Amino acid sequence: MNTKLTNLNYAILGALLEKPLTGYQIRKIFETTAMGQFSESTGSIYPAIKKLQAGGYLLKTKIQTKDSFLLSPSPSGKEILKSWVSQPLSEKDISKDMDIILLKYVFQESLLTSGQKKKFLSALKELLGDYSNKLEQHYKAASKSMTPHGKQAFRLGLSVFQLQFKWAKKMLKNL
Repeated sequence: MNTKLTNLNYAILGALLEKPLTGYQIRKIFETTAMGQFSESTGSIYPAIKKLQAGGYLLKTKIQTKDSFLLSPSPSGKEILKSWVSQPLSEKDISKDMDIILLKYVFQESLLTSGQKKKFLSALKELLGDYSNKLEQHYKAASKSMTPHGKQAFRLGLSVFQLQFKWAKKMLKNL
């Protein structure tokens, strides 16, 4: 089935890579961890699980002693997740969706080869370096007209991208 998946769908598939979970356990992960930024609402989590089931991306195993099921990614679920974590990165991703990039990085652990991970981190490092340089140039050109708080906020944002660049460089070296 060719279903358009959301970041929440991919986050659920990725959460199931470690071990099979019940719907309730999935919801608790989203409720009690940073994954909650994708949604912790039962009104979102359970429909997302149903969408993954309808698309054939989840396997369901009945728990013998309970009236519930363990969910795990099907082969097509793993394949579509692998495709998602392998998508090329862009400057827009760097500037707007670092949380998604980091989620993809986490899920790559068991899905990609060392060479594929290296390619991803190399692209991330290059994009972060270029974007940091672009922001630095913009700051030099525009800082005279910025308020003191504007300068401080801009410098903080720039330092975050520079730190992410250093992190990507270190992770690449550690591969």
